Amino acid sequence: MASSLKNLVTENAEKSFNTDDDIVILEVRSPDVDLQVNNTDLQVPEIYAWKLQASDMPLSQTPEIIKIHVHRHRLMEHSTYFQSLFGGSFKESSSDYIVIQWDLPTFVALLQFIYGVALNLSFTNFVPLLEGALFFGVNNVIMECKNWSIQNLSSKKTKFSEVFLRQLIDVWNFGADNGIHFILELYTDFFAMNFAAVLQYNSFVALPYALLNACISHPLLTVDSERQLCEAILNWLASNKQCSEFNSHETLDNCFQILEKVRVGLLPLEFILGRLWRDYPSMVTALQASVMFDQISHNYSDIQFEDLELFRLRLTQYSEKLDLAGCQQVTGKILFFSSLRTGMVDTRSSSLVSSEALKRLVGTRQTFEGVRWPVLQQSHLVTSLSNLQEVNISHCWRFQEDDIIDWLQLLSPSVRIFKSKCCSQLKVSILDKLSQACPLIEEVDLSVDISPVAACKVSVLHVSCEAYPSHRSSANWVLLHKPISCNLTRLSLKGRTDIRDNDLMTIAALSHLISVLNIDGCTSLTDRGISCFLSSCTQLHSLHAALTSFGQHSITALLSISSNNDNPIMLEHDFSLSLHSSSSLVELDLGGCNDIDQAFLINYMACASSLSCLSLRHTNLGDEPLYAFKGNSLKELDICETSASIQRHKSFI
Repeated sequence: MASSLKNLVTENAEKSFNTDDDIVILEVRSPDVDLQVNNTDLQVPEIYAWKLQASDMPLSQTPEIIKIHVHRHRLMEHSTYFQSLFGGSFKESSSDYIVIQWDLPTFVALLQFIYGVALNLSFTNFVPLLEGALFFGVNNVIMECKNWSIQNLSSKKTKFSEVFLRQLIDVWNFGADNGIHFILELYTDFFAMNFAAVLQYNSFVALPYALLNACISHPLLTVDSERQLCEAILNWLASNKQCSEFNSHETLDNCFQILEKVRVGLLPLEFILGRLWRDYPSMVTALQASVMFDQISHNYSDIQFEDLELFRLRLTQYSEKLDLAGCQQVTGKILFFSSLRTGMVDTRSSSLVSSEALKRLVGTRQTFEGVRWPVLQQSHLVTSLSNLQEVNISHCWRFQEDDIIDWLQLLSPSVRIFKSKCCSQLKVSILDKLSQACPLIEEVDLSVDISPVAACKVSVLHVSCEAYPSHRSSANWVLLHKPISCNLTRLSLKGRTDIRDNDLMTIAALSHLISVLNIDGCTSLTDRGISCFLSSCTQLHSLHAALTSFGQHSITALLSISSNNDNPIMLEHDFSLSLHSSSSLVELDLGGCNDIDQAFLINYMACASSLSCLSLRHTNLGDEPLYAFKGNSLKELDICETSASIQRHKSFI
């Protein structure tokens, strides 16, 4: 391959060199170069393979003046600059010796391209090459730069860094200063589509005002949440208050106009009344506040279609995360409406381009069933959310279970993480529906906040051991006998007092891959129910079971001792304890579990060699279990409010 390329280059060189074209000598100097420096004389055949600063050339020997023998007509054919220089009435038109002051590597690369050598473009040399191509009128290089930008900015797998982001900003600034349309278009598109990634870097505050403003107005602006966008703007304003560019606008208020593009109705109330009101009270006018509070208390049933644009979530085909945490005003109606492509509402006539389609979307759940939704998808009226990986609707109590499941199933079945903290309207039964709507689901958080409750003042008064329904029509029975394939590995049910033993076993039947489980505060679970779950999920390596009935049966399950064969649940469904090595647990939290027998705990501690985090706070822990611990990987230990002596504590550490 290398030899054939070398032969091709030599052949092209000989053909060019043997033509009858006039030879002209170009003396190329670096700007402000001293005349008493190294110089090199190049013939035409040497142009193809010659490189500045070759690997075996000392830096001191790098030439700063080169004399290149080139063909006059070839230069005129590929460069408008030389076409005017040699073809006009200038004195250089008849001269065979031309002096050019330009960056040597850049000019040599342009000259090599003119002679058929491919450009080696990168974001490091992009601006110098494009600047040289514009000055010398090498239009083919300009086209190469455009095509290269299209190719390298279209990939979603771009690896960002501070240096890379700075280079992109430099390219955009060059395009803005020189009015290069394709740079302004392509690079603004790229910044808008990757806005959520860009604002994670310190260089984000270096974005020019015009670029930031263009991104915020861009239809493909991709952010995780409206709060993320607002915080990014506030950080940019705070960092650019003293910049000359910031103060070069007509008034300071003009720069704050970008904040007006934030959709206040999609911000969490605590954020509006917190940072936004504290730092920029003028941005939250009395009118905006009154409208916002009215919207939050409204059920949205009477909102006009054109008003819904104020609540359109910034969902694009590039969205990877949707974070609505704390947005109590958002409903399923807004979620479905935001899935329509921008522009379906005709604000001039307050009518809809496709009124029936929109009415079906913002109507009741039943209208999404049947063939209507596929028709909408095929007509390209709906935004594709195939890249969406995470959805967070924590504290969004207006969402109904059926609405969120329908939306996930219809629009974003690729979601892997679903978080709905403090959403008591969503029951544990949603797990089954989630696994069907999103087959790739890996992490679910259905926890409820119980942090204000003091652990030492909580106790389980009564827990009954529930038997599973015996009738075969039960959903639990179907799951237990015909498990649905599920990839769920992380599950948090913290504080869910409504979950019972049969729910936990249904979850175990749903997925045997659960490795992280949090059932803190699930006071309705029994010791036997927890033990059955532990026996089924052999991949568990992190367990949080504080303030539960975790006791000797659960310890036995961890120790792989089948001493609870009289368990009615297990007998009825013919479950058997699988061998589960206690050493697989890396993290264990049993805070407030006072039903743990010391003898069982001693046996477990003797086998728990892989534990790195252990919490036994507010338990009846004595010194004996600590003496029995044989592990050497422990990094965190919490034994507050226990009977362990300080002497043993010190020796243990």
